[in-house]
Amino acid sequence: LLVRAVAGVPNFYQVVARYGYQDLVDHRNAFVSQVISTVMHKLELKAGLKYQGLEDDFIHELEGDEADDDEAGNQPAVTPFGLEAVQEVMIEEEEEKKELEQGSVGRSPYISKFARDAHDRIKLAASSPDAPQVAKDALAAANTLLSAAHEGIVYYLGRAWTRATPESNFLQHLMIDNIYRTMELLSYTDSEAWQIPLDNMVELGMTLEI
Repeated sequence: LLVRAVAGVPNFYQVVARYGYQDLVDHRNAFVSQVISTVMHKLELKAGLKYQGLEDDFIHELEGDEADDDEAGNQPAVTPFGLEAVQEVMIEEEEEKKELEQGSVGRSPYISKFARDAHDRIKLAASSPDAPQVAKDALAAANTLLSAAHEGIVYYLGRAWTRATPESNFLQHLMIDNIYRTMELLSYTDSEAWQIPLDNMVELGMTLEI
């Protein structure tokens, strides 16, 4: 997945999913979870968070494996803050963290363990007294993303219908309005080919006259 923030539009991201010719395309829960995890990973980097094993954790997430802190080569997050400052932050946010762990956000099928852990790391970085503004911006974006994921996912899909122009002759009407449109109806739609849940889909269509 390739993800980047849309410049000038807060909390909007462009996502490019690359598939091979024979890859299975499935845009249901697992795909949405990967998108959210990828965005959270970008927000971690924006907040200046880097630790040994971060990229390994992210690769495990994309492959469908949960990261294990005890795994060989992985180490806990290293922050630039002193121990005392970290303890103060943890004490102040203990109740908030419990609410996050017990609340509905943690139960969302779209939010993985990696995304939740990334949110905790960003929150810790942004809570430091001398935290840079980019870390605070990353936390605000992460909060908005998790809140939106909790509310649910809506797919907006474009679709075009074709018809012959009024000036078309009999043969053009026959080919476009009958034969071609019949083939359209018999063909797979994008929602079927991409396995998009119909209950969560809004189809935006337009008519093209040719």
